[in-house]
Amino acid sequence: MQDLDDKIQNLQAMKNYPDISPKMKKRSTELCKDLERFAEVIDFWVKFQKNWMSLEPVFTSDDIKQQLGEEAKKFEHHNR
Repeated sequence: MQDLDDKIQNLQAMKNYPDISPKMKKRSTELCKDLERFAEVIDFWVKFQKNWMSLEPVFTSDDIKQQLGEEAKKFEHHNR
């Protein structure tokens, strides 16, 4: 993530160079937007994984398995 953030900052700085051509400015803007979207997706997946991992101890508990039956089976199926 740090490397990705560095690349985004470099592209943003490149757009402000006085000697940059309009074509390069447009391309750097497009790349910057793409990298920002990519960073958002990675951030979403990291949060998703953390949430999923926090559910694992709950649904693997024998007591919870008995109480939630079907939900525990669904979790187990998707957790493979």
